[in-house]
Amino acid sequence: MSYGWIDAKQFSFNTLLLMDRWIFCTIAKNQRQEFRRRLGIALAGNPAILWYIVNKCPEQAGYYRALIQDASEDYSNDEVRDCEVYVLDALDWAVVYVYPEIMDTLGYITEWDSERLLSITDFTNKTVLDIGSGTGRLAIAAATVAKTVYASEPVDRLREYMREKVKRLDLNKVYVIDGKIESIPFQDEFFDIVMSGHTFGDDYEVELREMMRVTKPGGYIIDCPGEDDRKRPEGPDKEPLKLGFQYLYYTSKLGGDVYRYWKQKS
Repeated sequence: MSYGWIDAKQFSFNTLLLMDRWIFCTIAKNQRQEFRRRLGIALAGNPAILWYIVNKCPEQAGYYRALIQDASEDYSNDEVRDCEVYVLDALDWAVVYVYPEIMDTLGYITEWDSERLLSITDFTNKTVLDIGSGTGRLAIAAATVAKTVYASEPVDRLREYMREKVKRLDLNKVYVIDGKIESIPFQDEFFDIVMSGHTFGDDYEVELREMMRVTKPGGYIIDCPGEDDRKRPEGPDKEPLKLGFQYLYYTSKLGGDVYRYWKQKS
């Protein structure tokens, strides 16, 4: 799925050489036939990139090598480039992860108001975890009032970018760390607030169990997305509601329906 965040024709396929293990593992979850076919052709035309991927992410080497086996025909340079552009467009989320300066210009960040987060509960003097922190949208908002904020992010380039950003903004209460939502590197009941945006939802029950583990009794778990233009006539996501989340709604500055979810740990 493309979000329309980039003009893929302006990017080299060598952009994949900036990606890391977590991104390649995530890409390997894509089983769409057309995506797999096009990625196979693009990698067949770029053997050095294939070599990099299978060495960077050996647990998914079989997935990527199988794509090459399926791309058995000879393709022209133009056909390979067409497939490269298709793949880059489909992976626009990954492209902006490795070019975080682009991510920071996207509307879902620039049009977002920190009050959308801070109005959910009281962050004053709280110890907070931001999961999948990206360029720090939620972490930086929380840091204006929280005691300590840990910004967990599995993508190498985003962590580097955020560390520079935190230093530039003199946010000495924000600590950038490596970590994933399904395996949070902290002890039980460590945080007053655990939050995320555009991260919670691949496996609701597993992810919630882990977030609950590190949240103190009486603490909050929050899912707070950014701005978008998507209309959601179906209403809020039913899965969080089944798990006991409450929600708040607003119409975003971009015209979309945005739902924020929260749950207090008993």
